[in-house]
Amino acid sequence: MVQFQKPENALKRARELIAINQKDDALVIIIAALTNKKFTKGMVWTVVMEDIMLLLLDLCLELDDLKTSRDGLIAYRSMTQTANIASLTKVVVHFRQLGEQRVAASMKSVEENQVVEIAADLDQLDAPNMAYKKALQPKSVRDQEARERRVVESVKFLWEVYKQILDVFKTNGKTEELYNETARKALDFCHKHGRSSELKKLCDMLRNNYINLFKKADNKGLYPPHAINPSSKETVEMTLQTRAVQLQVAADMELWRECFNTAEDIQ
Repeated sequence: MVQFQKPENALKRARELIAINQKDDALVIIIAALTNKKFTKGMVWTVVMEDIMLLLLDLCLELDDLKTSRDGLIAYRSMTQTANIASLTKVVVHFRQLGEQRVAASMKSVEENQVVEIAADLDQLDAPNMAYKKALQPKSVRDQEARERRVVESVKFLWEVYKQILDVFKTNGKTEELYNETARKALDFCHKHGRSSELKKLCDMLRNNYINLFKKADNKGLYPPHAINPSSKETVEMTLQTRAVQLQVAADMELWRECFNTAEDIQ
């Protein structure tokens, strides 16, 4: 791989590759630049690194590459969590919006009277047994499902985006507000799309993330720099606000077990 002396050069080359539809190669250059120790030495933030990160997320959306997006978010978090939280927030919000816009666009492409059936569990969407069953269906049915596949994949991608953000930023005090905002977005996603299975997983995820925060304290009850203090007034308030939304969504979806569990969390 060509080694670039400056991140600007890597960004320019990546854009050139995108222009000739070599997006996979462009993504390789982008992630290499973002994780290049020479560019990130001392974790100094520059606007060029922000441009690189935004382009990386754009490419990850087009190429359905969630592994690289995760690697990029972790690298950019390390670079900006002390130097520029505003830029980190901008990048994460951009990532969320990419997923949300993809779902909206795919929904618009489907006829208004056409109902798109999505697997009960998005994490089981590509299970081998489901692929086998589809292969046995008549061609006309397979063709119809191919047209609907874009909607299904977009919904699954957005679900994975929310999960990824919540996982990467679950312990960082600097991004606590961003974490809770994303949690509420994910709850709204489950409500809007009637995703009962995902709501149950999301509730468990949020609950476990909060419980695990207490394990970060040392023997004196002190927390590491940048870590969330789950007992602080600000954290408790934000958590309760998110739990209130969670309770309302569970009630609207008539998931009474989740209502009970969430009410216990609040208490």
